Amino acid sequence: MKRILFFLFIFANVSLIFSQTLTSVNPFSAQQGQSLNVSISGNNLHFTQATNTVVWFEQGSTTVVYPVGVNILSDNSLNAFFNFPVNQNIGWYNVNIFNNIDGNISLPNYFAITFNPNSPGLVSVAPNNGNQGQML
Repeated sequence: MKRILFFLFIFANVSLIFSQTLTSVNPFSAQQGQSLNVSISGNNLHFTQATNTVVWFEQGSTTVVYPVGVNILSDNSLNAFFNFPVNQNIGWYNVNIFNNIDGNISLPNYFAITFNPNSPGLVSVAPNNGNQGQML
C-alpha cells in the first residue's frame, strides 16, 4: 500500500511540473472602447510548434471577444491585439488559448473590461416631449 501511495504522489507531482498553464496576462484590464496589445505567458506550452493558435476572452457562453491579430513570441508567450467596442460588457473574462498541441488552456476570471467614463453617449434630449405630427 505504501508503494502505491508513493507512486501516486510522484505521478501527481510530475504531472504538475509538466502541465501546460497560463501564468500571466499583461495588462489584465481594459476600458470599453480601448484598443491594446495583451501579452499572455505560460509554462510548458508549444506556441511556436503549434498551428492555428486561437486566443479569446469569454464572459459566460455568449460574450466572446477575439483579437484582431496574434503574434507568437516564443513557446510560452504571445501578444494579442484587441479592439474592445464602446458597448463591450463590463466585468471579468476568462482568458482562453487553444492550439493543436496544448489543447484548451484557460485562466478563469483573469481579464477585466471596465467602464470608460469618456465613452460617447447621449446625455440629454431637448425638448423632451412633442405632439404627434409636430415639427421640432
